[in-house]
Amino acid sequence: MQSRGPRRAARHDDRVAGRGKRSNSRLYVAISMVIFGGFALVGLIGLIGTVGLFAIYSQGLPPTSDLGNLQFLSESVVYDRTGTVELARFNAGERREPVTFDEVPPILIDATTSTEDKSFWTNSGVDPVGIMSAMLDTIRGRERGASTITQQLVRQRLLDPDLVRDPGRVIERKIKEIIQSVRVTQAYPGEAGKQRIIEAYLNQNYYGNGSYGVMSAAKGYFGVDSLSQLTLGQVALLAALPKSPSTYDLVRNADVADDWTLYVPLNESVPIVFRRNEILRNMAEDPSRMVLTQGQYTPEQLLAATREPIILAPQTARPGQQWLAPHFVWALRDELAVKLCGPDADTCPQLEQGGLRITSSLDYNLQKIAEKWVTAGVFLPHETDPEAYAAQIGVPFEPWMKKLEKLQVNNGAMIALDYQTGEVLAYVGSAGYYRDDKTTPQFQPQFDVLANGWRQPGSAFKPFN
Repeated sequence: MQSRGPRRAARHDDRVAGRGKRSNSRLYVAISMVIFGGFALVGLIGLIGTVGLFAIYSQGLPPTSDLGNLQFLSESVVYDRTGTVELARFNAGERREPVTFDEVPPILIDATTSTEDKSFWTNSGVDPVGIMSAMLDTIRGRERGASTITQQLVRQRLLDPDLVRDPGRVIERKIKEIIQSVRVTQAYPGEAGKQRIIEAYLNQNYYGNGSYGVMSAAKGYFGVDSLSQLTLGQVALLAALPKSPSTYDLVRNADVADDWTLYVPLNESVPIVFRRNEILRNMAEDPSRMVLTQGQYTPEQLLAATREPIILAPQTARPGQQWLAPHFVWALRDELAVKLCGPDADTCPQLEQGGLRITSSLDYNLQKIAEKWVTAGVFLPHETDPEAYAAQIGVPFEPWMKKLEKLQVNNGAMIALDYQTGEVLAYVGSAGYYRDDKTTPQFQPQFDVLANGWRQPGSAFKPFN
């Protein structure tokens, strides 16, 4: 009899414990439902907020169909300091030869996407992983961009130029850029749509040295008639340029060899050389970057291209372009890009599409005098009748002019500054900018000696010192 009590007590404890477990289970379920409901509510609020933001920021965006109707001409006009002498119209100086997707070598497209947008062929116009990675890098002090190729194209062509330029509206611009990029990808779906987008991107880009579009850049820098003639190294150079065309401009980074050939020194301290080699190394190390040319190039071939010399074609006058003070105009255009398009931009729709009236610091009367005397110093000594040539260009003949022939003077340059304000009054980067008939290995008139031909001053600096 005594043993029954403990057994009954044990069964009673089991029932109490069972009721406790059931109570705990109900509590866990209740807490889980509250947590789930909280997440659902947050998600619903986020969804409503996203839809609301999309509705607000989608208003006023240009139609995505504009991508198929890009206009490339510019009518911005540059005047001298009087505002009466027209120096240039930027549409006349714009070199662009649009190409179709089929005319672009697949390796050039792969090199471009590998450095600008690795997920181009699969993303929805934006790359969330890339954005998060860029944010983390920025936090670590290694700031970089995360814009896809579609976003870059949208920023250049399918957003309000005032919005793109305004540093106080960066968040608004980024949101609209993302929305518009997704819309473009939806409007041009599938592989055929991606081909349309990359084709527009390659034709739109500014590549430096007055070249718009990849075909114009290939001709201007390398003298090729077809993109299929490009080498691996040249392909990587073209893919590298859109990030910063002014900084990476090959002519700006060029030096002159003993035979007067323009070349870029193969030194990775030169930014464009480092960027070219980085693109080639990345493709060699990560075959997944080569979507269109998988297996066509070995890592050894790609790495060998990092040792390829960078030789530039002779720089000749642009067809149909007759600017006054042309070297000055190119320098002014670079300054305008910074002022109008932002410190990190090399071009923008307002600069390209025109409507601007720009009064420069140049005094055209002084410019004509400067050009006349540079011409006298460079061409006159090599003429068969120097005195007659002096009369022809309107300078008094002096005996020292003839003596320059024996000194092997092949080019000259001149700049006149207002020492109080720093304004450029006259700027002659080389003699005879449009004298293609005078072009020789020793004399390339489109090469801007003032901007790109830096040399040690030697003893010429002693008077200033």
